[in-house]
Amino acid sequence: MLPYSFTLSQKCSNIMAEYHALILGLEVAAELDIPQLEIYGDSQLVINWVMGEYEVRKPELILYHGYASRLLQSIDKDSIKHVPRKMNK
Repeated sequence: MLPYSFTLSQKCSNIMAEYHALILGLEVAAELDIPQLEIYGDSQLVINWVMGEYEVRKPELILYHGYASRLLQSIDKDSIKHVPRKMNK
């Protein structure tokens, strides 16, 4: 596990913040050339979107989703898991 924190420069929804966190984590993993990842998220909606189970329809999220999907192309989908918010530490 790599502890990492960041601050968003503008207000955004929880869903956008989840996408920012996912994208940032994937970018850091790519920069560090980490070959295998386990991805945990507490937003069931974002997890379902990146797993392809739901379609993203909100225009403001389509770009985030597209970029995250491109970063996830080399990641095994079985490594993406939902963690209930109360268990996320």
